[in-house]
Amino acid sequence: SPEELGEDASPVFKRLHPDDLERVRTEILASARTLDIWQSEYRVILPGRGEHWVLGFAKPQRQEDGAILWHGYIRDVTEVKEQTLKLQATERLLQHLMNEMPMGLCLADETGLAYFRNRRFQELFQFPLDQPLTLAHWMESVYPDPGYREQVFSGWLAAVEEAKAGNGQIP
Repeated sequence: SPEELGEDASPVFKRLHPDDLERVRTEILASARTLDIWQSEYRVILPGRGEHWVLGFAKPQRQEDGAILWHGYIRDVTEVKEQTLKLQATERLLQHLMNEMPMGLCLADETGLAYFRNRRFQELFQFPLDQPLTLAHWMESVYPDPGYREQVFSGWLAAVEEAKAGNGQIP
């Protein structure tokens, strides 16, 4: 109960997952020292229910006697966390598959800035990974002749417009 925890919070720490215990304890102590808001996502072991992910949030308030009074909540975020972990695993798998495909692949956003280049693309074009790559820069490198580059780019834009007007497929 809140009253029991007001006297002794140690039973709460007995529920923390062993792998998260020290991190959470350190975060709470730092928050108590600075009186900054504490927020943390961690695992707890609940009797008869197993491991759950929770999000803790609290504002510490120093009392006249030096004790710390915590105002906050702890919310179960297990379902959201499990979905997030599954999505992260799927993303890692897709990234691996895209990196291992035999063709060069470069993904760009609507402004033309590349945000993904697979291994084969790097092998073919040798663009430095630490420098931003735009489609315009790629086109200049791959098609150095301005006239031919304009012809290729015009063909690309026409294909995109055809896809927008039709079934969404670029011929």
